[in-house]
Amino acid sequence: MKSACLRQVWAGLRLRRRRRGGGGPAGTCAASCSRAKSSHQESQDLRSSLVASQRREEETGGELERRVGQIRAYEEELQQLPVVRAELQRTAAELSDLRDRHRATEALRDSQGLQLQTLKVQLSVQESSVELLQASLQQREEEVRLLQEELRLLQETLGRREDELHAGEMERRRLHNTIQELKMQALSGAPAAGGLLQVCFPGAQSSLLDGLNRQREEGQLCDLSIQVQGQVFHAHRCVLAASSSYFHDQVLLKNMSTVCIPAVMDPLAFEGVLSCAYTGRLCLAPDDIVNYLTVGSVLQMWHIVDKCTQPPPRRGRGQRGRGRTGR
Repeated sequence: MKSACLRQVWAGLRLRRRRRGGGGPAGTCAASCSRAKSSHQESQDLRSSLVASQRREEETGGELERRVGQIRAYEEELQQLPVVRAELQRTAAELSDLRDRHRATEALRDSQGLQLQTLKVQLSVQESSVELLQASLQQREEEVRLLQEELRLLQETLGRREDELHAGEMERRRLHNTIQELKMQALSGAPAAGGLLQVCFPGAQSSLLDGLNRQREEGQLCDLSIQVQGQVFHAHRCVLAASSSYFHDQVLLKNMSTVCIPAVMDPLAFEGVLSCAYTGRLCLAPDDIVNYLTVGSVLQMWHIVDKCTQPPPRRGRGQRGRGRTGR
């Protein structure tokens, strides 16, 4: 490539010399000098051009080698491209699978979030119910405590009344024996102590109670009102005070004209017991024994309690007992 360039340069110089030939010796010498100068200048230019060409050729060769290296690298990368493509496809499939799993996980998370909210609401409702139950339980415990205290007081009162009842029973028996002795003396016509004749009227007590019972039924001369579960019963203070220790305390000690009976009593059972205080007779069904027992216990009418707690007699004995009661 260098020889070809040199040949072209010398060919150009010869052509210029031929074109400038002709004229005299002086002209020829001057022309030769000018040609020599121009040739020298052209030689320098050609050398500079040649050096520049060589430099460009070297640069072009280096660039060409670099480009060839790049091409070889590209070819190697192209050879590996199917493997990379397969790897990319596998990665894309894995990414799609991961996306599907992520969506499923998000759906499951949303569902569990809704379940959690529902459970929180249910827990809040149950906590409110537990608080209400605890408050109700505390209230019930306080009521039980009060009832236990009241029961203790009633038991103490019951103990005292039993003692009083026992003493009263002993006094009643003594008076009964005395009355029986007086009756025997009156029937035998024997004079009593002190030389006085005693006359007995056997029907006076029953007649008096019958008259008071009629007044009670007609609402006449009644000076005491008893309230039982909203119902009002009228009676005589003296009769109830004499037949019931409970009314004795309410009427004589507290001087009350209206008495409110605890709500545990049955109004029908109380009406039967009230009638028994006037007539001395009590008619009750076996299913109502508990109600009459409750009324007798609260009113401290122990003769009714004794009758209600006794076992029921057999039919034959019951018939004879009723006959004796009638007599």
